[in-house]
Amino acid sequence: MEINNTKILSEVTMQFHLYQQALIDNDVDVLNKLFWDKSLTVRYGISDNQYGHADISEYRKMLNKPMIKQYIQRCIITTYGSDSATTNIDSSVKGTMVGEVKLGYVCLKGGES
Repeated sequence: MEINNTKILSEVTMQFHLYQQALIDNDVDVLNKLFWDKSLTVRYGISDNQYGHADISEYRKMLNKPMIKQYIQRCIITTYGSDSATTNIDSSVKGTMVGEVKLGYVCLKGGES
């Protein structure tokens, strides 16, 4: 298995930045497109969890405001072959560390469900 193929790493990095900007802007349409539209999708938040794409979408709609600007202190993106990747992020708000975020990415090809 190839780790951090340049092309795949570039694609995942682009998706990561798209996701981060959508979070900041509370762009629910983009966020909904980035999450797998299945009941198996899980989102673990700081003080809340959602189970299934429908619950995640409803949560996003309820926020109704852009997210506080987070500053990424460290971001490590690792790809595994051509179909999966992880990101590990340390972030802060106004210089105060607020937490870690871990995301997993899987490429579903050919309309897999």
